[in-house]
Amino acid sequence: MQPRTSQIATQVAAMAMSFAVGLLLGPRLCAPPPAEIEAPAPCPKAQTRIVERCPEEPPPAPTKPAPAKPVKPSRARPVKSDPHLPASPPPTSAEDRQRLLAWARDQSISLQGCTRDPGTTYRLSVTLTLDESRSINDVSLNAGPDALNESLRRCLETRIADWTLPDDLAPAHRRLVFGLTL
Repeated sequence: MQPRTSQIATQVAAMAMSFAVGLLLGPRLCAPPPAEIEAPAPCPKAQTRIVERCPEEPPPAPTKPAPAKPVKPSRARPVKSDPHLPASPPPTSAEDRQRLLAWARDQSISLQGCTRDPGTTYRLSVTLTLDESRSINDVSLNAGPDALNESLRRCLETRIADWTLPDDLAPAHRRLVFGLTL
């Protein structure tokens, strides 16, 4: 095994040296022959010039009148502060998150009635917006690069909107986001 490695290393070194020699000598060996260099044109003899009139003097710089009153320094305007954000709800505990995901998994059986292409797997990101009474107010589906046709999208959104959140689940947020694979 060792002789094969040394043979490859020798070949790589030889190829690198050939490349370096080609870079150094290539422009000299492949360059076209230099063209005949023409002699530069002779410079004209200097002529003496006489100035017949003097250049005009530049106009005097305008003077600024002194201000009548001392200038008051400008005051910085007060910076408007951003309105305070409402307090965020407490984070959902890991146990509640697992219960919500289990509920979504159990409810996803109702989605099998929607007609879809056989043999196609859809990976969806589902966002549910809950209202005050914890019922589903809005359903948003994101299929990523897999495009859902419009009839399948409407069927999934309608069936997901019919889901009801059990009384023992109390999510801290109004938006629930989870993934589904159909």
